[in-house]
Amino acid sequence: MDEVKERWLTRGAIPHEIGVALGYPLDDVFGYMGLLPLACKGVCGWQVYGCMQESQRRSCAFNNARCQALAFLAGTTVCSYTAL
Repeated sequence: MDEVKERWLTRGAIPHEIGVALGYPLDDVFGYMGLLPLACKGVCGWQVYGCMQESQRRSCAFNNARCQALAFLAGTTVCSYTAL
């Protein structure tokens, strides 16, 4: 993580590897980085190179967590996203 932090600070951009720490599927991260010879299958918040269903499931979970956090901070009821 120190190397990722250093590159973020020196380049002024978030390194693509941060997707691993955020829980993105490895095929999606490595495919995007060109480390695996995978074709892009679509987009669901990020470019999908692996299993579309798994990426959509994770994207839905991330969106649901974001919605719940915002609802909590606003003092409102919790919302939920449903999978595609």
